[in-house]
Amino acid sequence: MKILVGIPAALLVPALLLGCAAAPATQREVTVLVSDLQSEAGETRQAAAAGAGAYGPAAFDEVAALLESERPEVRKCAEQALFNVAHHASRPGHGEEREQVARSALNMLCDHPDAATRDALFRIFSLTATQSAGDRRLRGLLLDQETADGAFRALARIDHPRALAHLIERLPDPRAIRALGDLGNQAAVRPLLDVSEGRDEKAAREARHALARMGASSARDLLEQAWRRDEEGAADDLLLLAERLLQRGERAVPREIFTAFAAADEPLLRVAAAAGLGRSGGTGSFELLVRLLADRADVRGAAVRSLAGLEDRSTGERLRALCRSDQAPERAAGLRALALREPEGSGRWIRELLEDPDVLVRGAAIELCAEQTDFELTGPLLRLAGEGTGDERLAALAAALVQIRRSPKADEAETLLEQARELDEGGDLAEEQLAAELAIAARSIQSRPERAQIQLERVLFESGSAARRTRALQLLKELGADVAEYPRRAGFLVDWKLLGPLESAAEGTLAKLPFDLDPDLDAELAGKHGGVRWTPHHVEGIEGRVPLDAIFDGEQQATALAYCEFPMREGEGLLEIGSDDGVAAWLNGELVHEHEVARPLTVDQDRVPVRFREGRNRLLVKISQGGGEWAFCVRLADASGQPIDRTAD
Repeated sequence: MKILVGIPAALLVPALLLGCAAAPATQREVTVLVSDLQSEAGETRQAAAAGAGAYGPAAFDEVAALLESERPEVRKCAEQALFNVAHHASRPGHGEEREQVARSALNMLCDHPDAATRDALFRIFSLTATQSAGDRRLRGLLLDQETADGAFRALARIDHPRALAHLIERLPDPRAIRALGDLGNQAAVRPLLDVSEGRDEKAAREARHALARMGASSARDLLEQAWRRDEEGAADDLLLLAERLLQRGERAVPREIFTAFAAADEPLLRVAAAAGLGRSGGTGSFELLVRLLADRADVRGAAVRSLAGLEDRSTGERLRALCRSDQAPERAAGLRALALREPEGSGRWIRELLEDPDVLVRGAAIELCAEQTDFELTGPLLRLAGEGTGDERLAALAAALVQIRRSPKADEAETLLEQARELDEGGDLAEEQLAAELAIAARSIQSRPERAQIQLERVLFESGSAARRTRALQLLKELGADVAEYPRRAGFLVDWKLLGPLESAAEGTLAKLPFDLDPDLDAELAGKHGGVRWTPHHVEGIEGRVPLDAIFDGEQQATALAYCEFPMREGEGLLEIGSDDGVAAWLNGELVHEHEVARPLTVDQDRVPVRFREGRNRLLVKISQGGGEWAFCVRLADASGQPIDRTAD
């Protein structure tokens, strides 16, 4: 193998790989590699580490010496290079190279390197060792206090009879037990069973846990005995054993474990049993899961999911029979499981059980309606909403509104929506009605645009959902509606004079003004960065938002003033103010509101009772800014909170 001195290792990698079957690297070539690994240039070091694998075991000792370099970047690249050597040597058909690397790592470990170097060498040894796993020097490393932990961890990663023999020899050392559990070799089961039955109770518990991790089915009786005498962690070990066995496709022992847990006093174990029986299946699982349906809610839920997932071909028919049970909890659970198992074919049973005499069963049927797309459910749901009381009435009405929202027939859906409105006397489901109205309008926007516009405007002005309002506005624009007037119709003040940015307000000074209560809109005032004048701003957004952050170039730690005049009839009303951050307001020269706060803007955050004058009213607002977004909005409402249409202003 030829190498030109001074050329970075990265440029040599292709040649090295092509010559992988050639003679080992020469001393001169190794010297170049070691030099590159210590280069001041990071790219050279990284390239050398990446190509080190092809140098083979001949480079190991000199590269490993760099693990104790005073330069962290060199140590890091040396470790990467060694792992590349180890991976390269571990290729199929290169057993001798692999053993050479393992022996080199072991030789260095026996020279007592520092802790970081020792850790890297143990990992390399575990990656490459086969025959060398039986080296007698490992016994010394297992006995040495400084090296024992690393040696046990390394052997836990070497699946070789000689590594296994070392670990078994060290039993009942807890580290050997844990390593055998990690290794998972079934040849360790008998020795671990002996430890688990021994007098050293700490070691016995550790051994039982290792057996569970290994999925040793022969340990089930020992683990169950430990659980029945309330040994800490024994239940978790049984669950772990069941999981390992299920992963291997073994179901009999897991089924026995879950059957025992089904009668446990601890509710969480019964939940685990209900979930596990669905995976282990087999004779008797269906009947046992049905018995668990009488348990608490979380157990019932797990049992229902397991019933739905049982692989037995007769399960579907048995669930339908369960829907006819004379026990209400079984009918309800059978329906839930059937809907999970056969979502497309359970509609008939849902419709039938909406008429069930038991409220529990009807409740299950109502809940499942929301997961169906079956417009025929709407009528029975509305009848139930009309005849029912309390929570059942509202649940049935909400489920009906879901079906109405999904209906492809706009005219029929609108008729049913009117029925739903009449049934919702208290307006508890007003938002759900608006969601249905939005869906109807979206589907009928082409066939009946005038009606769709009315519905969309209702959503726009009445919905509390920003997403629905945004969608309604989008559809209204598609219809060609004059959206510019919508903020006024919603009561927002849209024509302002703004002054800013001004100095930030110290605590307790938000209500202080830089002028008398009547502002001179032509005057120049001292601002945060010099003189500022009042400038006009017209609101375009549907929610009346004035984006002060955009207007004043993202200013932080500041305040701004906003002034507006509007006509009004004399009487009581509300100023509904949203602000980011704090806000103070003066109406007709009187301070009516002050709220020092750091918050994001939401429409109508502060509802301020006021008395409007007849004719022209003057509103001055001061808004503080700490950091981030900066904005405000104001709308006018009557005393009941109904927005006042401003389109006539």
